[in-house]
Amino acid sequence: MGIVEAVVVIFAGFYFNISRDDWIIVIILIGVVLYAELCNSAIEAIVDSFTNREHPGAKLAKDFSAGSVVILIIAAAIIGMIIFLPYI
Repeated sequence: MGIVEAVVVIFAGFYFNISRDDWIIVIILIGVVLYAELCNSAIEAIVDSFTNREHPGAKLAKDFSAGSVVILIIAAAIIGMIIFLPYI
């Protein structure tokens, strides 16, 4: 989830007038996903600074980092559906 997606979710929260508890969950999820994206970018930058050629360990570290972000985004999307579907 990038900044654009976060803004869309925030606008949807205002549009559907979600509850205070739902807002807390949405804001936490946005923060955690953006944090994970930044950590993934940092890991990729660190790995790239140590090697500029193909290395199995470097590829594995980058794949695990990206995979963790994907898992988090899927979980956030499921929680988002649980929050927003009753309003639709």
